[in-house]
Amino acid sequence: MKNSSDIGKSKETKRRGPDDGSSPRLLARIRAQLSTVIPPGVIILLLIGLVFLVFNPPVISPAAKDKKIVERLITISEDKSFHFGQDENYIFNSPARLEVAGENIYVLDSLDHRLCIFDLNGKFVRSIGQRGKGPVEFNHPQGLFIDPVKEKIYVADTRNLRIQILNLEGKEISTHQLTFPPVAVAVLKDKLLVAAFPSNALIMKDELLIRIYNSDFNQIGAFLKPVKASDPSVNLLANQFVIKKDRLDRLVCARQFCLNEIQVYDETGRLSHRFEIIYKAANLASPGIDIMIKNDLDVQKIAYFVGDVAFDSQNNYYFLAGNTGLKSDGLPERGREIYKYNCQGEYLGTILLPEKAVLISFGPDDSLYLLDSNYTLRKFKIG
Repeated sequence: MKNSSDIGKSKETKRRGPDDGSSPRLLARIRAQLSTVIPPGVIILLLIGLVFLVFNPPVISPAAKDKKIVERLITISEDKSFHFGQDENYIFNSPARLEVAGENIYVLDSLDHRLCIFDLNGKFVRSIGQRGKGPVEFNHPQGLFIDPVKEKIYVADTRNLRIQILNLEGKEISTHQLTFPPVAVAVLKDKLLVAAFPSNALIMKDELLIRIYNSDFNQIGAFLKPVKASDPSVNLLANQFVIKKDRLDRLVCARQFCLNEIQVYDETGRLSHRFEIIYKAANLASPGIDIMIKNDLDVQKIAYFVGDVAFDSQNNYYFLAGNTGLKSDGLPERGREIYKYNCQGEYLGTILLPEKAVLISFGPDDSLYLLDSNYTLRKFKIG
């Protein structure tokens, strides 16, 4: 495990605005607009003064001609008392979800087809599941939701095309078969929201990506229309997203590739509001998905990626995001980092991580838990 020191200082980057265009065209456009409201004699005097300014521009201070973008860095420090063992219970193959709920930490390992549970100090508690089609067996599970109050665990058993509901001890409560592979699940006010894998067949039919079920598991609605790229091969990337419930019982939907718009919904699928994440690293992401993906190397050129979403006790949003591509020298551009926003979409700060992270979650004391790029579970204090 790498050492980390307190990280935090403020800085600002500058970006110059675009050129306004050629002077003759600018003069002609202004003259046409002025002629409709100002007498011709006055226009002549104004144009003479304008020509003087164009060819004898005043000295503009840097503060006036440059647009400043201020990035507020948030201090973090690692909790060295957090225990993480070295035996097989602490080794993950391909973790898909990290959740901290109640007094436990939950890691859903997709390729090991199991759910690992630890206490808040990092001590292993139990493992639930194995590969299979029977009760409490999984096949590449991708989605997880923990309800510590009702003592239920919801698992999106992706390749078995079903949702399994377990108690906190790992015993089966019920299993619900689906006609599509689920990749995410959340419960909002007794409504079960299930996200479908965004296959091209589903996208071309304009089928909605999130289905709503009542407590009897009858479908009562659907929402989130898929995005269609100009190239069908990009559809899969364009419609992958993270969905999680915030502290106000709303569903936060963050598309993972390129589109940095965040959408917030209520339990009925009604859009509450939306906002945009501003990528703060040196290479600003370009919005949109009009890209051609021909091989794995092309995927590395995608600049912006949302890896996970977490919420603190004040319902501030934390987006684990950053650059997936490489600079010309082959090194990553600042790597993965965490952007903090309030629930209305106001930027509050950036956390630069000492190690690239893949999943994040907050504990009851607002400690930040994360799985780093080595799949090591770690704990940090913020501020």
